[in-house]
Amino acid sequence: MASAQETTDESFYELTTTPSGGDMIVGEPGTTILFDSSNGELVDVLPPSVSVTRW
Repeated sequence: MASAQETTDESFYELTTTPSGGDMIVGEPGTTILFDSSNGELVDVLPPSVSVTRW
């Protein structure tokens, strides 16, 4: 997983840091972000085309 403020190789989303120091994921409309509910960790970020066909 990419760290905050690092642009990923994926063109449909970016991991960044907010002015207050929090982490933020910015994605194209339709992007699906999956978290592990037991620990809050990022599991995967799916592009819009995969999100529609996978679910």
